[in-house]
Amino acid sequence: MSLFIEVYVGSKDNRIKVAESKAYNISNLSDLSDYKFDSIEFGNHNMGIPRSEVHGSIEDHIRNQSVWNIVEKIAAKSTK
Repeated sequence: MSLFIEVYVGSKDNRIKVAESKAYNISNLSDLSDYKFDSIEFGNHNMGIPRSEVHGSIEDHIRNQSVWNIVEKIAAKSTK
């Protein structure tokens, strides 16, 4: 099972993708799961934000909770 996260800025009709992440469950969807993820922030030269890529992992994530909990963990690890 995979989770795809995409982050956009702008309006409904005019938006730009600024980041994305793909997370992969590597523990057979067990109740306490491990994930690998790949995150890319595309950067913005005008704002001085460089392009970055982060590859990481989340261990012992409790699957029986809101999806926002794993998104929060991925986001936190993607900014380091």
